[in-house]
Amino acid sequence: MIERLAWDSEFFGYEVGRAQVRSGSFGLAEFMLASKAYALVYVISDARIPSLPLFDVKVVLEREIAADEVLEASVEVRRIGPPVSDALYRLALESGIHSRYRLDPGFTRNEFERLYRRWIERSVAATDKEVLTTSDETGLTGFVSIAHGPSHSTIGLIAVDERARGRGLGGKLLQASAHAARLAGNTKVRVATQDGNSPALALYDRFGFRVIERSWIHHFRPMGAPQA
Repeated sequence: MIERLAWDSEFFGYEVGRAQVRSGSFGLAEFMLASKAYALVYVISDARIPSLPLFDVKVVLEREIAADEVLEASVEVRRIGPPVSDALYRLALESGIHSRYRLDPGFTRNEFERLYRRWIERSVAATDKEVLTTSDETGLTGFVSIAHGPSHSTIGLIAVDERARGRGLGGKLLQASAHAARLAGNTKVRVATQDGNSPALALYDRFGFRVIERSWIHHFRPMGAPQA
């Protein structure tokens, strides 16, 4: 019923599991017995489970890249490598302001900050991922990370610096992502966001992304939050 997540458990320093359930057949008493070995369980379902704390309604969107589509950006987009700059760290944290890791008060050990710092470090260093950035005369203005798989490419993190908003950089970064996906041999790009993140959903809609999946993510801590 519950799958142990080795990476999460090692990173957070306590046992973390994941359960994929159907809301209509979820039994709290049985689940509580099964979760005793864990400090945290992500419970992912097809609808909200009222007996569990809900921290995310995850929306997965997909965009198809037409063979004749022109993807040239009207702003210079640069691929970068390590090390990660302070400005990029800051934008990586900005990209996660709606994250369940930030919104859940049960995370008491700077988990959100550590996780997103690790995420951008791995994205910059990995051979199957890219981090694309935009800049102006004052420095970094935006970035997007993208991973390339065998059937599609996936946007991981994306953010535009507050001082550079209103210039259309979000759309330009999405176009750059589609171009990178095409170069990697893919014709589809996927991205996940939160159902409550209306600006992101509106942006993705404008650039041809369509919702293909929704899931409700709950966090359950059998023994309460780990103590700092």
